[in-house]
Amino acid sequence: MKSDALIFVAAGLLAGIAAWKAADASVDAGEYEPSGVDSISDVIDDFTFDNFGISIMSNWRDDLAGRGAAYAPLLAAAEVRHGIPGGMLARLAWQESRFRADIISGRTVSSAGALGIMQIVPKWHPGVDPLNPAAAINYAGGYLASLYRQFSRWDLALKAYNWGPGNVRAWLNGQKVEPTETRLYSAQILNDMGAIA
Repeated sequence: MKSDALIFVAAGLLAGIAAWKAADASVDAGEYEPSGVDSISDVIDDFTFDNFGISIMSNWRDDLAGRGAAYAPLLAAAEVRHGIPGGMLARLAWQESRFRADIISGRTVSSAGALGIMQIVPKWHPGVDPLNPAAAINYAGGYLASLYRQFSRWDLALKAYNWGPGNVRAWLNGQKVEPTETRLYSAQILNDMGAIA
């Protein structure tokens, strides 16, 4: 009986998340639109079921050591090169692509047209090949560092990476409402990083 209730709760939660993601997909993302979750299997990948119910489980370090191992040196080097706190760019890459081969290769493209390991939208960032992981990682590191210089806070830099700097400025000026996805995007990354400000 307890397992039936758990399955019912899990199904409801996953349906709710899928509906929320669909609603957020219609938000005007300005300069850079987030990749979001493209399938229910992506949502399930981020959850674990235990005796107490459902808990969000960040397994980015395991994925980095596993399917992301080939990219770990590139991510660490870009963090050092661009002055990004250790692990932040790797955690961002996991948020964007989960180090999935189908996303990194471009076989799976987000609804916003984002491509590759760092989910770069060529329309907004024409100077880089998003399907070249080394180039995309270095570019994303430089871009994130430039966003930090603009906003002087990592939480705002992460929001800008996800939603676009113009949208973040408008939100800070009270002209836009921050999408749930963007709020969670920065919060989840910073939580895993130990809340670096």
